[in-house]
Amino acid sequence: MSQRNFLNLTHDPFAPPREGFYPGADRKTPLEQLQKIREWSRRVMLVTGAFGIGKSTLFRELSNTVDAKAKAARLSGLVATGERDVLVGLIHGFGIAASAEATSQKMADLVVEHVLGQEARERLCVCMVDDAHLLDTRSVNRLIQLVLTSPMRLVMFAEPAFVPTLARAVEKHAVAWFEYRLSGYPKRDARQYLEWRFDQAQYRGLLPFTDEQVHTSPLGRRAIQARLIVWPASYLCGCRPVT
Repeated sequence: MSQRNFLNLTHDPFAPPREGFYPGADRKTPLEQLQKIREWSRRVMLVTGAFGIGKSTLFRELSNTVDAKAKAARLSGLVATGERDVLVGLIHGFGIAASAEATSQKMADLVVEHVLGQEARERLCVCMVDDAHLLDTRSVNRLIQLVLTSPMRLVMFAEPAFVPTLARAVEKHAVAWFEYRLSGYPKRDARQYLEWRFDQAQYRGLLPFTDEQVHTSPLGRRAIQARLIVWPASYLCGCRPVT
């Protein structure tokens, strides 16, 4: 019998898709600030953190709770990496009519025209890019150009190695930007995160891990979300014991 069945869980709380948003470990602060698009201090925002830290989770939550008066185009570096792919994503995301034969410059002009039109109607347009570190340099430069030539807002989620690429692009076009840096979960939040996941699976009882198990090597001093998923998930399916 697996530990999941033994604990009477309705489902594996760590199996994808992992729904919900855990607001601890200072995740709620950047989310709330990013949700207030009209109050952004800069029109380009960057959220960085190591692989598995929870950037995509924050991206999804922001995507699902974006300002009702904002029009959002959601892109992923896993799907769109080149300049044309990014522009096509913006065209589709903003619901702009464009010919399939349109050049990159024509699509960029259509995006600018659309964003200006929405601004005149008091609607903001925001482009949200997950895994932005996978974009090529031309794509990044094009996005920054669009911010420069229109009221479009831009928020990107990327690994820290992306920072120099963005810094060069914004410096070239003299565009101001701001970076949020996500860190790992402190010990207290690591346990609360696990309790929150188990609660989603309707588990009622004490967390089936001791403080020592939660705080030792599998999680590390400041656990990243990926470890907080893989380690207990392995325990639940009986793949390996908790050490």
